[in-house]
Amino acid sequence: EFTYADKTVFLKENLKNNCPVSIKELIIDEYQDTNSLQHQILCQLVQNAKARMVVVGDPKQSIYGFRGSSVGVFKSLLSNKNWHHIVLNKNFRTHEILLEEVNKLSQIAFSWQNPRHPVDYSNSFFYEEAQKKYIGENPLVAGIPSQQENSLCVSIVSATVPTKSKLKMNEVAKLEYADFLKEFKKKEQINWSDIVVLCEKN
Repeated sequence: EFTYADKTVFLKENLKNNCPVSIKELIIDEYQDTNSLQHQILCQLVQNAKARMVVVGDPKQSIYGFRGSSVGVFKSLLSNKNWHHIVLNKNFRTHEILLEEVNKLSQIAFSWQNPRHPVDYSNSFFYEEAQKKYIGENPLVAGIPSQQENSLCVSIVSATVPTKSKLKMNEVAKLEYADFLKEFKKKEQINWSDIVVLCEKN
């Protein structure tokens, strides 16, 4: 029986026979989770087809080392002159105030100098290997900065209705919340598109 690894090697060897593949561009996401053999296969495929390859990835999200993926493959492309490197560090989904806090946590999480490391660890093989895979914090910047200091407004509303019927309670809570949103919109003079409701369920 072929294992996944066997099939991968088999594919790599057969690509040498110039398999007829018709592609112009190959785009691969989550490239930080590839291994060296997969990288060789993809490069051979693109070379045979005389195509272009675009890869997207974040080395900080490399979590599949246990199954053979190597973040080093992705990082090696950064220093390869044949690859054009584009940094996407603008976040368009998170408010800049929240992003500042996320960056602070990232700085702590990715800080290399940990005073709790034993002295012996600094001279170990594991320390040397860890240094090769070290990734800096690379803080994100807000893609859309706020125009006002108080533009981020979070309201938490809890409605408790004393009733035995769960269905009736939900219906009453919905009506109360709908009335609250109407009043809130009117008072704050904002558009419906400025309001986001976060729910535990859909």
